[in-house]
Amino acid sequence: MLAVFVGAAQNIVSKAAKYSLFDPCKEMAYIPLDAEEKTKGKAAVDVIGGPLGKSGGSLVQQLLIFGFGSLAASTPYLAVILGGIIFAWMGAARSLSGQFDAAMQQQQAAEGSPEAAADTSAKAKAR
Repeated sequence: MLAVFVGAAQNIVSKAAKYSLFDPCKEMAYIPLDAEEKTKGKAAVDVIGGPLGKSGGSLVQQLLIFGFGSLAASTPYLAVILGGIIFAWMGAARSLSGQFDAAMQQQQAAEGSPEAAADTSAKAKAR
């Protein structure tokens, strides 16, 4: 019974984090792009990225289970791989943040008015 409650709590927390943190962050990455780049970028991420990530994760897990004989034996290796993925994800998020800031500053400079720059900055802080 404890395993059911822990599993349910983990599922609830992971879905809440996905919908409240990951999805808005993913959508914010498209803000500095023009309409055509937004469409192509969203299509690539939604059509290729999601399924490729899920199938890649399943492939790694299956290879480790076959290689070590059981899920219990492969768990420490899965933990190391997960830690590496989390580290890479944080690096990618930092890189995306820098690119986003540079693109937004470039847009503000192209607009040329201090009011537009202040308005964009206020909107970014409000989000």
